[in-house]
Amino acid sequence: MNRIIICLVFFTSIIKIQAQDLIIKGDNFIYVDNTVLYVNKGIDLQDKQTNSLDGSMGDDGGTTNGSNIYLRSGAQLIQGDNNYTNRGEGNVSILVGGTANKWSYNFFSSPVGLSDGSGYKLNQLDQPLKKNGDALTNGISSKSINSRDVVFSTSHNNILNNDKLQISSRWLFKKENENWVMINNPEGSKVNNGFGYMSKGLGEKDNDRSFHPYEFRGLQNNGDIEIPLDFIPIEDGDSYSELDDDYLYLLLGNPYPSILDLRKFIADNKNIIESFHFWQAGDDRSHSFGESEGGYATLTVPVDGAYEAEAATFKILKGGGVFGNDGNNDEEKFPKKIQDL
Repeated sequence: MNRIIICLVFFTSIIKIQAQDLIIKGDNFIYVDNTVLYVNKGIDLQDKQTNSLDGSMGDDGGTTNGSNIYLRSGAQLIQGDNNYTNRGEGNVSILVGGTANKWSYNFFSSPVGLSDGSGYKLNQLDQPLKKNGDALTNGISSKSINSRDVVFSTSHNNILNNDKLQISSRWLFKKENENWVMINNPEGSKVNNGFGYMSKGLGEKDNDRSFHPYEFRGLQNNGDIEIPLDFIPIEDGDSYSELDDDYLYLLLGNPYPSILDLRKFIADNKNIIESFHFWQAGDDRSHSFGESEGGYATLTVPVDGAYEAEAATFKILKGGGVFGNDGNNDEEKFPKKIQDL
């Protein structure tokens, strides 16, 4: 039996606003604040954005053009019928938060995709703006619906350049087969629905002490999204895994703009999933792999009995990638408390 360990990226009052088919036309939108928009059947966001600050999404009048749905303050979008394919040139907009500084990685997965359902591209990532057009730089509780395109570069760090978010493709990676693959063409490269990617953060604060906002815009995914598990051969002695040689590791994330019930997900897949790992970054102060710090907190899937959660064990890589405080002494470990999952 193939065994996999899944690194998950996750994105609550349940008040249903019910509709059969939801159709939005022209310069109209639905704004959902801290509740659930429930659509029984299909969603058609017919018209695309045409007027904005810089040719992307938000305009200087504080309004938007296009047929869009804005999910704010923990709002969710749920569809009742899996058989409907959503369509249109409008967008569902969701704010997500990154907690990593410029030396550490955020793990992201898009809750929306391309209109053809084939995945998502990183150029669907936007920079949220305040109502006055300034960059939103802290938290994801903003009510604003303005945003603009992220600028991709090959610079050494992610930066705010004249208030515009600039992300370096040096630090963009996705998992393909057993390998981490650099996403060196963010505008053209595609990530399959349900899979995640890594991107370094912003600023110089300690990790988990800031919450920088990002915005995903795209079409709502619907229906079953299947992740094949038999495309990677698992052989004794393989050393491709960063955690353990005997397991298959995938970086997956929630592909829907609604909360994923992890325990239900486990129950539906308990014969093939053994545990979940949640990355916790340390206090990185360098891009050098030999100075990286971090660890995985673990949630073990129960066969019988209760779930078992294990705190992250922090390891510092020193001396060219050797675990230890100076490359010569025993491995140094720093336990860190894991919050309830």
